[in-house]
Amino acid sequence: MRNARGARLTVRNARPYDPPRAIVPAAMIRRTLFPLIVIFVLIAASELMSALAYRTITAQTFSYEGAHGTLASAAAPAQTGGIARTEGQIVLHPYLGYVFNPTITDPQLLSVVGERGISRFGFANRAPMVAPRSPDTLRVAIFGGSVAALFGLRGAEQLAARLESSPRLGSRRVEIVNLGMAGYKQPQMLMTLAYALSLGAEFDVAINIDGYNEVALPPVDNVRLGVMAAYPREWANLAPGAPSLQRQVLVGRIAALREDRRARAQWLQASPLHYSVTALTVWTALDLRRQAQLGALQSALSEAAREDRAYQTRGAFEPFEDDEAMYDELTEIWQRSSAAMDALCRRHGIAYFHFLQPNQYVEGSKPMSPEERALSRRADHPYAAGVREGYPRLARAGEGLRREGVRFVDLRFVFADEPRAVYEDDCCHVGELGNQILADAVADAILASPDWAGIGEANGRAGR
Repeated sequence: MRNARGARLTVRNARPYDPPRAIVPAAMIRRTLFPLIVIFVLIAASELMSALAYRTITAQTFSYEGAHGTLASAAAPAQTGGIARTEGQIVLHPYLGYVFNPTITDPQLLSVVGERGISRFGFANRAPMVAPRSPDTLRVAIFGGSVAALFGLRGAEQLAARLESSPRLGSRRVEIVNLGMAGYKQPQMLMTLAYALSLGAEFDVAINIDGYNEVALPPVDNVRLGVMAAYPREWANLAPGAPSLQRQVLVGRIAALREDRRARAQWLQASPLHYSVTALTVWTALDLRRQAQLGALQSALSEAAREDRAYQTRGAFEPFEDDEAMYDELTEIWQRSSAAMDALCRRHGIAYFHFLQPNQYVEGSKPMSPEERALSRRADHPYAAGVREGYPRLARAGEGLRREGVRFVDLRFVFADEPRAVYEDDCCHVGELGNQILADAVADAILASPDWAGIGEANGRAGR
């Protein structure tokens, strides 16, 4: 800076220009914060009241693990185990009741079976059902319902690896033939074995994993409709003959309501609102209402099926005196069928192993986190009573089978020391971890048998 004469001027201690700052009145701050505080208090109060309402609605203390588990169960496709019998997936079979449709294009089913696909005989299996024994292969057939079918998909590699590690097997490889089918119950496994053998199939080992379907399904799916308990499940809806218009309408309404329930649950799962106690409580209340509507529609469908029934749907049905007599008969069918499978296997040089499958409704059978419990157990599940009443009978009958020489193993408590989640729905199905544990338990039982590796070669030729 210079003066009027051009001389340089020096400014000492000059400060930069600082414009005057706006002063925000305290009143304005209060006016801004007060609504925010009120909104926060209202939200907090709403969340607290919703937690109390949740307890009133469900009779359970609210927890995110439990609520999210219930939400996940509703958002999953019907029977998240994957091999569920839905319209178009199955076709009637003259001997077995039904099998998968080999021409099916349903993406849900195909995503479960993967590269294995559906064989020409209607099972989720890559290995040929009808094939002879081979000196370099141990053919292992798996029988049972959907738990067994999924085991044949998810536990097969682990089982094969365990068996192939045995020195007794030498250089033979293990080939798993999956003949499990969703909803199968005895005598369908016996029929499947006989059917396969009659067509020329040869096996070295036969594994039967069952029990749940035998005591849980018939009371609900057959007996209450006046259908013979030993018939395939829901035979009144599967048997040949066009259902009435009323039944067709009810089936459509049930399918639409199930899809609506699933879609709503998936929307909430993907929304940030699934962290809100209020949103979860409102959804739970509405979902319980939808479940009640489903129950009413299913009861109406049962009544309509009862009116439509003829001999081809009901068979030689006779009412049971009481539930005790019913569960006794269901257990005897299971026990006799297994004994017949064992006898048939012995005749054909096959080592037969029978496993009573685990289930989450067996009290004390597994430690569960709140999340797994919410996902896998329903107090009002229609099949839970069958487990409570039937499983003790099956265990006792299994001991009888063992005394008769059948290789029977009780797996009710196979998950007793496993704190991690294994069940993936509120029915009976287990995920990858559960199937690995089952594979180890099945392998342990087979490896402990002294003659499993050579029984096919030793007795197969003699049985021909």
